[in-house]
Amino acid sequence: MRFTGADQSCGYALDARRGTFADTGLQALGPFGAPDGLVANEVLVGSYDGVEIPLSIVYPATARMDGSDPTPPYGCGFQPKQ
Repeated sequence: MRFTGADQSCGYALDARRGTFADTGLQALGPFGAPDGLVANEVLVGSYDGVEIPLSIVYPATARMDGSDPTPPYGCGFQPKQ
């Protein structure tokens, strides 16, 4: 399967059995396409009405996942309470 954008093709392939996407390498990454030292994850979180909302989490690859590297949450449509 190939996905297309408004002005150019996207180079991703879908593995329907595994439910994963893979970069086909057919389109070169831009200067900010895959920065070294960052990890990006997308998870689903439940909203107040039970609907699952995708949440993108981007963090340094060196971050410890033990609570010692706290990060304030910011995002579109979200303002942390002061």
